[in-house]
This record gives sequence, C-alpha cells and structure tokens, in this order.
Amino acid sequence: MPEIDGFEAAEEIKKIDPNTPIIALTASVPEMQERREKRKYFNSFLRKTILKKELFKTLALYLPHHTIKRAERAEILIADETLRAHRDRLHTTLESELLPLLMKAKHTRSISDIQTFAESVRQTAQTLKIDPLERYVDALEAAIESFDIAGMEHLLTTFEKTMEGIL
Repeated sequence: MPEIDGFEAAEEIKKIDPNTPIIALTASVPEMQERREKRKYFNSFLRKTILKKELFKTLALYLPHHTIKRAERAEILIADETLRAHRDRLHTTLESELLPLLMKAKHTRSISDIQTFAESVRQTAQTLKIDPLERYVDALEAAIESFDIAGMEHLLTTFEKTMEGIL
C-alpha cells in the first residue's frame, strides 16, 4: 500500500469497527512475532504461500457458514430424481471411462492426465445432470487452476467415495 502499511491499515480499521476480523498475509512469520504491539490488530495470520486448507480453516473461524452433515448429504442425494433416472448410465460410464482415467491420473500425477479426467467428469456430470458430480469437478478444476497439488491429490483420492455417495 502506497500511503500506509498493513499494520497501520489494521489499526485504522479496528478504530472504525473493532469487531471486523483482520487476517494478515505475511511472508515473514518471525517478523510478525517480533512486532508484538502492532500484531494485536490482527485476528489471525497466514503465511505465504497460502495453502487452500489453511485459508478455508482460517476463514471459517470468522465467516458464518453451515456444514452439511453426511446424513443430510445422503438424504439430498436420495431425493434427487434426476440422479436415480441416470444411475445405470452413470455406473456404466464410471466403470468404462471415469475409473480408468482416474487410475491413470493417480498413477502419473500428471496435470494433463488430471485435466483429462476432470473434462470427462465434467462431460458426464453435464450430460446426466448430476449436481453433486458437477460440484466435485468444480472443486477439482479450481485445484488444477490454482496448481493446488494437495487439493488435487485429495480430490482424486476421494472420487470413489464421492461416487459411492451418488450411486
């Protein structure tokens, strides 16, 4: 910031509204620890490079949200009539196309193989109009775009469980 630094900005924000949460993004955690007096204006600290999991965990501390429990998810999926109508077709596509692409992506860990898998999942989700599968591929594509290796690995690992919940 050209006029004031982050510490001064945080102090000014807290003067206006002390309840506004402020999360500092820093490349130097030791510097933040040394500047004890000024860090009192921050609710939390995140280090660069930001890990998606850490970001979401920190934001969840300060933003209202609702976590859907596994049982609620199952009820939503069971209630989805479109999903029931396409279950057999989905099972066939899963066995013949998606699982082989998934295994290749997990084995090679190649971004292009993961993208190919994501494209196939996207096509299946859109063709069969399966919202939970679209949400899965949205998350996978976001991980690919941000080069979130841990996120991609997690999503590849959880795909089969995701599909179990859908089928």
